[in-house]
Amino acid sequence: MPRFAVFALLIATTATAGEPLRIISWNVESGGADAAVIAKQLGTLPDCSIYALQEVSEDDIGRYGQAIRDSHGKSFRYFASWTGQSDRLLVAYDDDRLDLLEWRELFKYGDHELNDWRHRSPLVCLFADAATGHRFYFVTVHLARGDAKLRTEQAKGLAAWAAENGTPTIAAGDFNFDYDFRSGRGNAGYDAMRARGVWRWVKPAKMVDTNWADSDGDGVDNYPDSCLDFAFVASMPTDWQVMSQVIVRAGDFPDDRTTSDHRPIAVQVSIGDGTVAQFAPIAPLPMAASLAGEPPATPAGKYWLNTSSGVRHNAGCKNFNNTKRGRWCDADDGKPCGICGG
Repeated sequence: MPRFAVFALLIATTATAGEPLRIISWNVESGGADAAVIAKQLGTLPDCSIYALQEVSEDDIGRYGQAIRDSHGKSFRYFASWTGQSDRLLVAYDDDRLDLLEWRELFKYGDHELNDWRHRSPLVCLFADAATGHRFYFVTVHLARGDAKLRTEQAKGLAAWAAENGTPTIAAGDFNFDYDFRSGRGNAGYDAMRARGVWRWVKPAKMVDTNWADSDGDGVDNYPDSCLDFAFVASMPTDWQVMSQVIVRAGDFPDDRTTSDHRPIAVQVSIGDGTVAQFAPIAPLPMAASLAGEPPATPAGKYWLNTSSGVRHNAGCKNFNNTKRGRWCDADDGKPCGICGG
C-alpha cells in the first residue's frame, strides 16, 4: 500500500497568547471521493484550531466531524450548513482555543442575493480567541460553480458585508474564481470580491494548482496553473500578520475515485500581540497510508451511473467509472448511454 507525505506546518499542541491561529480549508468533493478515505486523510492533517470543509454530503457530516475529534482532540466541536443539499459546508473548531459566539448562513446582504436555494450560502462564524480575548469572524464558502452570474453576485454580497461589519475577518474556501497564474487574472467573481478594496487575498508565497479538472478523461489537467481555493482577510489590524500555503500530498494529483480533486489550503494568523508571527518551516509530515491503494469495494452492479446526468454506462464505455460524479449501479438504474447502450 503506498504511503504519501503532506507538507505541513509544525505546530505546538498548546495554545498560548501570541501563538498563531491555524486554519485548514478543504473541498472534499462529495460524490467524487470515498468518504472513508477522506476521513482517514482528515485525521492525518496537521493540527489546527479550525477545519473548514466544502462539499460535505449530509451523510458524512458526522463521519468527518468525528474523524477530526478522534485525531485532533475531543475539544473539537463541529456543525454544518443547512443549505447546499449534498454539498454542504462544515466547520470544526477547537473549543479550548476558541469561543463560538454565533454562527449563521448569509442568504442575502443588502440588495445582494447570496443563494438561489440551489447552492450554498456562506457560513459565517464569530469567534473569540481564548488566549487574547480578540474577536474575529471566520467565513467559509463554496461559491457557485456553474452559475457565473450568481457567483459574481455572491462575491459582491461578501464584499458589501465585509465593508460594513468592520470586524477582523478571515475567509477561506472554494471560491471558484478561476485564477490563472500566467495571466494573473481571475473571473468576474474574483474582480467583484476585490472591487471595494476591503478583501485582501492572502496569496501563497509559492503558487500551487489547487484543483485537478479532467472532464474529458485524457489524464491531463484541463486548467493547469490555476486555483479555485483562496484565503482572504478584511479589516485586519496592522499588528495581525497572516500567511497561507497550499498543502501538497505526494501523488494527490491526478486524483482518483477515492480522493478529492482539491488540495487543502492552510492559513496562519497572529492575533493582536503586536509581533510578527514566526511561522514554522514547512517540512514533510508522514501521513497514514491512503486507502486509494486498496482494491475498490465490490460494486453493487456491473454498471456505472453518472450522477450528474443520470446516464448509465457499461464496462465497455469510455465513461465507465470515469465521470466526475458517479457510483456503481444496476442495469435498471438511470438512463442508458446513447453510445454504449448502458
